Amino acid sequence: MTVEWPLAAEEDTVPAGGTEIGTQSPGGTETVLVVEDDDGDRDLIERTLAAAGYTVITAAESSTALDLARSYPAGIQLLVTDLALSAEDGTALATRIYDLRSELRGALLIGDSDEARIASPANQARLAKPFDLPALLRAARRVLDA
Repeated sequence: MTVEWPLAAEEDTVPAGGTEIGTQSPGGTETVLVVEDDDGDRDLIERTLAAAGYTVITAAESSTALDLARSYPAGIQLLVTDLALSAEDGTALATRIYDLRSELRGALLIGDSDEARIASPANQARLAKPFDLPALLRAARRVLDA
């Protein structure tokens, strides 16, 4: 018996510096800090990013995220945070973490559709809930590559 595999199409190639999950969901190798106060959402985001090759550290609240930003021994390239955290606005948290981490390339802010429509600086993107997992990965990669 002979099995013949088709050659990879041009659009199936792996982007530089990352891995490809499906045909439209690029991954990567950067470190991502995820701040989400909903346990289920945080776990899903963490598992999705980790499966795509990212190193993921998580926090359930802004104070823990700030402690991680101060103490994490390696670089953190991306912040993924909920816009509506219980103790602090996600945008304000992003500003505070930018001040602590010069290597931070950007932030992906996740919120309800009304919150996600607000304009963002060039190094930030907003993703409306509910979102699909490939959209999360594409948005993360866009922020990292900006």
